[in-house]
Amino acid sequence: AAGPPRPFTFYVRKDLWMSSMDKDQGPYEREMRIVSTNIDDFIVQHAANVLVMDIEGAERELLQHAKLPGIERVYLELHDHLYGLDGIRDITQALALKGYAYDPRGSR
Repeated sequence: AAGPPRPFTFYVRKDLWMSSMDKDQGPYEREMRIVSTNIDDFIVQHAANVLVMDIEGAERELLQHAKLPGIERVYLELHDHLYGLDGIRDITQALALKGYAYDPRGSR
């Protein structure tokens, strides 16, 4: 997450890659309480320069608030079925405001 650590409920699904913080994304096996780590602190601590994410819809909020210090490239899977075209717009605007641009050579 961006900002100070905070608790979240994480919904574990039979198909692990479908697990997320979205209760309404489908049936789930169990709930887990987790505490976030500030992504900007993590990036600095590990001297990361590339961000790869597939976080099942949470990318919208994260990318709107994270600063991403030192990150040169961002690779992510978008989940328009969860937040629609408005969410895609929010994500691309947030990234553009941080100086990133869409590069179709890395997309499929």
